[in-house]
Amino acid sequence: MLLALLALVACTENLCDTVEALPEGGDVLAIGDSLLAWKAPRCQSVPDHLAMTRGRKVTNRAINGTRVLDGGDAIPAQYSPDGWAWVIVDGGGNDLNSSCDCENCDFLLDQIVSEDGSTGDMPDLVDRVVGDGAQVMLLGYYLLPENARYGFAECRDSEFPELFVRYEALASARDGVTFVNLGEVMDPTSTPEAYDNDHLHPSPEGAALLGALLAEKLAEATP
Repeated sequence: MLLALLALVACTENLCDTVEALPEGGDVLAIGDSLLAWKAPRCQSVPDHLAMTRGRKVTNRAINGTRVLDGGDAIPAQYSPDGWAWVIVDGGGNDLNSSCDCENCDFLLDQIVSEDGSTGDMPDLVDRVVGDGAQVMLLGYYLLPENARYGFAECRDSEFPELFVRYEALASARDGVTFVNLGEVMDPTSTPEAYDNDHLHPSPEGAALLGALLAEKLAEATP
C-alpha cells in the first residue's frame, strides 16, 4: 500500500518551478478547504492553476479538512485584510460531513448560511471581506460521484445542493459578490478524469479545469 501511494505521488507533476516563476504582487487570495488546498505542496492545486492561467501569483491559505464553523484554522480565520482585489472562498462540506453526517442538517446549514443568505458565519465573512474593499468569489462544489469517499457521497443529493442555493442567495443579495458553480466544468459523467482516486478531490486535470474557470469568471467580473 505504501509503495502504491508513493508511486501515485511520483506520477503527479510538480509545477512549483512554474508557479514560483510567476510575477509577484498577486491581488487574489484563496481561502477554504481541501477543494482549494488539494495538491498544493506540488503546486497542482486549483489556485495554482488559476495563477498560471492569469500569469500572476495567487496566495493560497486553504487548509485540508477545515470548516466554516469553529476551530483555530476555520475558514474565516484564514482571511486577513491585506489589500486584496479578490478573495476566493469555498467551504461548508466538512461541516456537513463531520457534524451531521450529511443528514438532517438544517440547523447546521442555518449556522453556515441562512435560507435567504442573510445571516450565518459565511455571510459574516463575506460582508467583512467586502467591507475591507475586496470582491468575493464564492464557490459551490462540483457534483460528486456515488463512490466519493469519506462519507461525502451522502451529501451529494440533499445537503450540498441546498448549500449551493443558499450561497447563490447570499451572492445575489450583495454587491461585490460573485457565485461560481464549479459544476459548470466538472461532473462525474462528462469529466470522470477530473476526479482524483478518492473520487472526491480534483485530479490535476480537474484542478486545471477549475483554475481556468475561475480565471474566466475573474476576467468577466473585473471592470
